[in-house]
Amino acid sequence: MPETVYVKVTRKDGTTVSRQAEATKSSKPSTTVKSTGKKPKGRTTAVTTPLGKDLTQTVNEEGKVTIRDSNTGKVEETYYVDEKNTVSVDSNWLQTGASWLYTVPFGAYKLFDYIHTKYSETLPIYITECGMAQSLDSLTDLDRIHYLSGYLYEIERLQHDTIKGFFVWSLLDNFEWARGFNESFGIIQVDYTNNFERTPKSSFYFLKNMIGMSQTNTINTNNN
Repeated sequence: MPETVYVKVTRKDGTTVSRQAEATKSSKPSTTVKSTGKKPKGRTTAVTTPLGKDLTQTVNEEGKVTIRDSNTGKVEETYYVDEKNTVSVDSNWLQTGASWLYTVPFGAYKLFDYIHTKYSETLPIYITECGMAQSLDSLTDLDRIHYLSGYLYEIERLQHDTIKGFFVWSLLDNFEWARGFNESFGIIQVDYTNNFERTPKSSFYFLKNMIGMSQTNTINTNNN
């Protein structure tokens, strides 16, 4: 018969929590442990981890995250804590070629406006990855143009000088983790069967024209 034991589970961020598990002893010295996913009752499992020089993070038994100033003990507000680390998907959102990725441009507006008003009006922000996947991608990638134009429009609508950079993911089609070559994010197509020949897609020219228009407007403004 399996007996109940408590095991430590290490999270991706390096913290550990206790979890109830079932252990079955065999004739061998080792013990096989199968996690039940249940949290132990009446046990204190809070784990505190340093976050840089002046912050510490504590995760309690229920998974609640609290970040404090190491010097004053004051609880710091963070977006991660405010949102309670939950993820939800609206059935009205347009799904891309990747099962986990949706087109929700207004979400970018809400997110960066929230950061601007709640945390900092001066902290520079660089958007380091914005793009979408398509399956069986063609050179006429109108869905990608729709995706990128939507996010660029919402970011421009913010009129926040703190957004200093916008990087498209990605320049080239590449090997997408478990999906391999079945999903493409690039604005330049890579032909894997023809010596990796590279051909710009419609989205490439869309962005090229947009950047050119932006530079022209900047030059005209400076001349005035």
